[in-house]
Amino acid sequence: MKILLLLILIYAVVIIAFSYDFKAKGADYLIIIPNNANNDIPDFQTVSIANKAAMYLNDNRECKAMVTGTKQGNCKLSIASIMTDLLDERKIFSSRIIFEDKANGLKEQLKNTLSKVDKDKKIAICCADYKALRCKIVASKLGYKINVVCSRSLGIDQIIHIPSEEFLIIKELLTKL
Repeated sequence: MKILLLLILIYAVVIIAFSYDFKAKGADYLIIIPNNANNDIPDFQTVSIANKAAMYLNDNRECKAMVTGTKQGNCKLSIASIMTDLLDERKIFSSRIIFEDKANGLKEQLKNTLSKVDKDKKIAICCADYKALRCKIVASKLGYKINVVCSRSLGIDQIIHIPSEEFLIIKELLTKL
């Protein structure tokens, strides 16, 4: 049991370490990976991602935003629509947003959005910190080098999500795209 807890702790440190990317400045595109919503109300992490994305986009005025995500559970709107509304509230208007609402799951979201971008463009992804490493792995498998702009998650979110992210990262490393 102690070894398992130690392994989870080590993986957690690796995941958090990969969420700090200082080379993301000046991207041509910022792919925004929202978290969740319930009854069309975004969760805390999705709002945090919107805040981080808006800060980045305000600092990088030439950068285009790419929002992605399909409808979830009891939502009438897609998560991409919800994120677009959050960005609009933060003065990031639709003229800067490329919209994609067919993708379900991280791999599909990255496939659909990255397919719209030339490989020679500088790409950053805005996501929850615990998804950063998996985003880098999936993008790399798709032939893209990306940087990440992470919103910090609450400690409880990390405790909940990091063990499942660790499993998904290992699975991703062992499977072909």
